[in-house]
Amino acid sequence: MRGPVQKVLSDTIKERLQGTTYDPLKSAQIAKELADTVKERVKNLGYERYKLVVQVTVGEKTGQALRLASRCLWDTATDNFASDFYENSSVFCVGMVFGLYYE
Repeated sequence: MRGPVQKVLSDTIKERLQGTTYDPLKSAQIAKELADTVKERVKNLGYERYKLVVQVTVGEKTGQALRLASRCLWDTATDNFASDFYENSSVFCVGMVFGLYYE
């Protein structure tokens, strides 16, 4: 799961944010649109037995440090995730996709 999902996540974020400057009024909407787009594109890969959770964080790049962490109950044999980080001169974005197998 990780390889194709990683590519979708990376390509979608880069496609949307390349050349974008940070706007505090639009960043929440951009994050929502990115999460929805990534989720639809990952669904189109055919992972029918997986519940998908997509999280996207968009913020202004001003020289600060940022740490993001996540935790969940996990079956290491079937569940997986992909994450990607993008930045340009004024904006950063962290995207995560969690695939949780269900029967």
